[in-house]
Amino acid sequence: TAHFYANLVAGKSYTLSITNNATSSTTASDSVIDLVSASFATNMIKNGGFEGGDTLGSMYKQANSGVYNPHWTATGATGKTGLAKSGSSWINAALDVGTYALYMQTKPDDSSTISVYQTFYADLPGIYSFSFHHAMRSNSDSPVTRVRIYSGSGTDGTVVKEWSVTSSAYSGNGVWDDFAANVKRAEEGEYTLEFYRVGGTSKDISALIDDVCLAWKEKIRRGLVIVVQ
Repeated sequence: TAHFYANLVAGKSYTLSITNNATSSTTASDSVIDLVSASFATNMIKNGGFEGGDTLGSMYKQANSGVYNPHWTATGATGKTGLAKSGSSWINAALDVGTYALYMQTKPDDSSTISVYQTFYADLPGIYSFSFHHAMRSNSDSPVTRVRIYSGSGTDGTVVKEWSVTSSAYSGNGVWDDFAANVKRAEEGEYTLEFYRVGGTSKDISALIDDVCLAWKEKIRRGLVIVVQ
């Protein structure tokens, strides 16, 4: 199941378009789509589009150079992550990012890891929809990013969910990869979402991340119990 989010303004009409953008002429690319719906959802991730940030007049700014990115904490090789504007050397102008997107870079000459995370509160047990956009900076690499959810505030708690996400879409083509998953939380409380990249890679590779959203979907469905007497 795929989940995608958009900020809409009340009182306006919108059109939903689903497009197959495959470019290969030798490989069939068919899709079957069903049960399409649109509904209101409140994003539990604050500043998930990174629009509340500020690069202080620059086209991009590293996390250890005064970038203002509220609600997100960057650790590790903070010089390798930060915010970038569309049209900067980090983000091709063809890629729709709004004002800002997050970049995360790893290089062979730096073995430090990169971590960008935010703590959120799940006030209801249930199934949550989680999604974000991601892309690679150049068309010669496929960066792998770990995505983790921890119990509690910060990254010292237990990892309750983890994914490995490979960015294959080239940002210069104006295309995002889309990640979407369901997250089951049986207990209310604090949790932390983290994007994590391992340093010391074989080459200079960079991932771009935008439009991070985590929203309530439904109650946990209970199994049907049949009692035979």
